[in-house]
Amino acid sequence: MAVAGEKVYYTTNQLENQLGSRSLPGFIRNCETRLLEQLQSIANRVAWDPEIRAIFISGPSSSGKTTFTHRIASALALYGRPSITVSLDNYYSDEMEPRYVDGRPDFESLEALDVPLMIDQLETLLGGGEVIVPRFEFLTRSRHWWEENRTRIPPNGVLLVEGLHGLSPAVSARLNSSACVRVMLTPWATLGSDRSLLDSRDIRIMRRISRDVRHRGTNAVATLDYWPMMDQTEADIFPSYLEAADYFINTALAYEFLIIPKLAGDAIRSDLEAHARGELPPSTYVRDGLYYADLPRALREARRILAATDEVPAISPANVPEHSILNEFIS
Repeated sequence: MAVAGEKVYYTTNQLENQLGSRSLPGFIRNCETRLLEQLQSIANRVAWDPEIRAIFISGPSSSGKTTFTHRIASALALYGRPSITVSLDNYYSDEMEPRYVDGRPDFESLEALDVPLMIDQLETLLGGGEVIVPRFEFLTRSRHWWEENRTRIPPNGVLLVEGLHGLSPAVSARLNSSACVRVMLTPWATLGSDRSLLDSRDIRIMRRISRDVRHRGTNAVATLDYWPMMDQTEADIFPSYLEAADYFINTALAYEFLIIPKLAGDAIRSDLEAHARGELPPSTYVRDGLYYADLPRALREARRILAATDEVPAISPANVPEHSILNEFIS
């Protein structure tokens, strides 16, 4: 059973003190090193235990699961253990009508996934078989079966399974627990000045806004309008998934407060200006025929986060190292 521990607390003064040309590179390096050391300890355990066949990596939205999984794969390869990765996001069903809550489609609960197909394919892979893993396209909300996605676990290999529900009993309960390692990720930190500015939830919101604007064709206010759906699902699952985990990894990087808030803030400001002109695009996260589920609430959240980001110093995203999980949200 893993424990999250106390949140890490940073201040804007601490960030400002690291902005010098000499101190900033070391500050970034130390932040990244702490995360990589945690990752390396997991890879080292798995590499030297041939009985371990799978790593399940879970965490709420924008925890850095995808990049963390890539880094685990690279670390295992250095030890001579190849791996394949299965993302649970690819098991969304394009035929299932989503459940709606207050006009928001539920894409967060386990029921939004094709669980029987997922379990069948994971068991086939761990049994030495071969499958074509589906590919789900978020922009078109359609699932594809491409021959290039045919895969099997190589000899002495490890199956890496990443997704919000990677620690659900429905996903891994039928597997030998001694053959699996379970990892829970989330950024677990708070930023303050003379008052609390941004917490762990805000970190994930800002990461998600930055990513959605770049990769999913979703504007910032639409992400904020959908967030109550994620809040509810994550509140329901976080305690039990954390209890099921062998490791808890805090993916918050102190220096990201110098980068992500500015990117998210720019996207929010653009949306607020568009709304003032009467040109805010409709949300893609609502039932057909709705503009937004609760636009006044989303706009309040947008103004709150924007006001906080305006108090935070900023540096160029070019300072982010190539291997950082932050590239998942800014590239």
